[in-house]
Amino acid sequence: MKKLTHKDIKITEFCLISSPDSPRQLYRLRDNTYVIALLDRPTETFSFVSEIFSDVLDDLGGGIEDVTLIEYKEPDRREESPIPGFEIRLHLKKGETISVNHRDEVRLIIPTSYKEDAKNEEVYSVIEIWEDLPPKHPFDSLQITEGLRKELSPHFEMFSPSEILSRLWLDYENSIRGCILEPQTGYLAEVRGEFGDFRAVRHNCGVVTFMQ
Repeated sequence: MKKLTHKDIKITEFCLISSPDSPRQLYRLRDNTYVIALLDRPTETFSFVSEIFSDVLDDLGGGIEDVTLIEYKEPDRREESPIPGFEIRLHLKKGETISVNHRDEVRLIIPTSYKEDAKNEEVYSVIEIWEDLPPKHPFDSLQITEGLRKELSPHFEMFSPSEILSRLWLDYENSIRGCILEPQTGYLAEVRGEFGDFRAVRHNCGVVTFMQ
């Protein structure tokens, strides 16, 4: 998936493929070119091209109630500065959400009952625990159980919370890269991490919970 920088694309040249009642609308031009328009901010649009995104839409055959655009910068071990990225979420009539990001990774986000798997442990936002963390991706959408926090505690003597959580996030991303999380395969991701194995679950709202 590639973000386009064209500023002269006219929405009238596109075909609307999402609900006309949504404040965010998705348009398609030709085969693999798309624009997201914000009706409350008519001068703001986001255009991109993706063959994988087209494949997803062809498989769905319609039923898109809403669309969400998430832009962020993610840490990279190989780079000193964060790498810009984006994610498109398609909210479907049946309550599920399809996520496609700038790496063309496709995921199905489904409702979960993760607290049962967390064994009724306390679950905290990482920003609540470590107040010096910047309120940005991935920390602003990341939770951790008390059990996993205690398990990781020896590592905090050598690394900062930001370093550890960033590495855990990369381990999580690598574990699900290129996969579609189908309901029948379970909603928990089993992650083999640098600081030990753990599990992760992504919720409809986009929040991710790390647990033992």
